[in-house]
Amino acid sequence: MKAVASLVLAFTLCAWAPQQMADAKEGGRHHHDRPYGLDIMGSSAVQRLLNVDEATLRQALRDKDQSLAEFAAAKKVSVDDLVAAIAKERAALLDKAVSEGKLTAADAEQMKSRQAAGIKMKVTAKPSDWKLWKQKRLQLLAETLKMEPAQLTDQLKQGKSLAEIASSQNVSQDKLKAALHTMMTDRINQKVANGLLAPSKAEKWKEKLNEQIDKRIHFKHGMNKHKEHE
Repeated sequence: MKAVASLVLAFTLCAWAPQQMADAKEGGRHHHDRPYGLDIMGSSAVQRLLNVDEATLRQALRDKDQSLAEFAAAKKVSVDDLVAAIAKERAALLDKAVSEGKLTAADAEQMKSRQAAGIKMKVTAKPSDWKLWKQKRLQLLAETLKMEPAQLTDQLKQGKSLAEIASSQNVSQDKLKAALHTMMTDRINQKVANGLLAPSKAEKWKEKLNEQIDKRIHFKHGMNKHKEHE
């Protein structure tokens, strides 16, 4: 059930950012079309500072449910040192993106000026913290639909869409869409505030929110799989 809930949340809460969904599938690693993304465990600066390879680092954090800051502390490396190293590396990536025409200079400067907050957030978060974030979003969605998270997850597992569930709960699609719009807008704004998302790209995502939400509330678990066999 947890897998189903995560899947649906990926298609609803992240619907405004198709590339973000792809990044999630790939473990958040950098891709050619998002070269300035913030992947702290894939950071060469982090690996050099902590003298560890990416695979070992990812496994250690998962196995012990510890943050990168906690892992670094055992090696006598401070949070400030981690943030500084990552910020320097990412600033270079942002500058490169500008030189390649993939990012405007204005966006890059804003992101560099704000990125310390986003880096620190990622450095100090544990794997379980991200799970709690997903659970919180599921809880908010369930409250909108006037049901318990477990009930919502079960109905999603049965192949019902959010629109169908809303109808059965006498919740209007407008109310469902409004709740999703608020959650998704807040998430976009937070990413901008933390220097993780280019302001101009954020505005483009917001412009497409209504269209994406309308599509995603009708998504059903297994829908893509069925299409592949048609």
